[in-house]
Amino acid sequence: MVVSYQLSAISYQPSAYALRARYANSHQPMRYAHATRTAISLCATRTLREQPWPRANPQTFNSD
Repeated sequence: MVVSYQLSAISYQPSAYALRARYANSHQPMRYAHATRTAISLCATRTLREQPWPRANPQTFNSD
């Protein structure tokens, strides 16, 4: 009875593959895709937050 209980407990555990995000390429490793997208989004957010948009202070070259 103990053996059947252990086997049934193992069969109900969710697999790590089921918890991954779904990509068009199902063989894409999660750690590389997640780290790349996180690094790009954090760098872009920090850059845009620290530096204002160029159109915030437009320079008029022909203001004669």
